[in-house]
Amino acid sequence: MTKKRIFAWIALIFFVFNVVNILFLHFYVTASATVFLMYVLVFYFGNRRGLYSNTQHNIDDNPENGEDIKNIQNTNPDEELQGNKVTDDN
Repeated sequence: MTKKRIFAWIALIFFVFNVVNILFLHFYVTASATVFLMYVLVFYFGNRRGLYSNTQHNIDDNPENGEDIKNIQNTNPDEELQGNKVTDDN
């Protein structure tokens, strides 16, 4: 497991314990609510960091249907499409 995954599991377990404490145990509720608010803020603002920075995906990353996507993106209206030649004579 990578360090990020281990940290994510620890953060998830701590989050669950924090929610259980706020709802049922009531031990240091103010501090728990503050930590809960920090979790919410990090999730809300931290998730948006790279959301729109890379709008185009690399076609070669998905080998299953990458060839189909390449064919669709490289088509020209004057070229052949599925074996039929496209003309303006219609």
